[in-house]
Amino acid sequence: MALSKIQAESMNLADTYAFTGTVSGAGGVNTPAFKAQLSSQLGPFTGNAWTDLSFGSELFDTSNAFDGTTFTVPETGKYYFASFIRLVDVNSANMYYQLQLNGASQNAMSSIQTNGFDATVGFMTIGFSGIYTQNQNDNLKMRLFQSASVSSYIHTESWFCGFKIIE
Repeated sequence: MALSKIQAESMNLADTYAFTGTVSGAGGVNTPAFKAQLSSQLGPFTGNAWTDLSFGSELFDTSNAFDGTTFTVPETGKYYFASFIRLVDVNSANMYYQLQLNGASQNAMSSIQTNGFDATVGFMTIGFSGIYTQNQNDNLKMRLFQSASVSSYIHTESWFCGFKIIE
């Protein structure tokens, strides 16, 4: 309602009004959307190699666009993606881990380095989040790089999610 109409009808904005109509053109839906987590621990991983992460337990997937490993973009637009990985038995060797959203329209990577640790660490987390413009049928997946062959694992609390932003 226009401000001039409110003023012309002498409506008091401090009063309480009961609304019984329908609002149109407001809001929206953040779909497609998905979230998945590991169904079992992953690892150990080969050193100096990328590993595609498989999230076997889907919490939701509104467009059936996530197959456990790959999200296939159902429609062009801006998307928010995030992932949280809990590494277990992180070795104190001079090495590093990288988490990458492969297939993103821009670089989407997070890194941690373990040199300087006095001993193996029980667990450590690595994650990222960001907004990316994606085209229909782009394929995105989470990948982990471990720079040396050690017995680290990824815990089942790890997850990957994404949704289309309302534009």
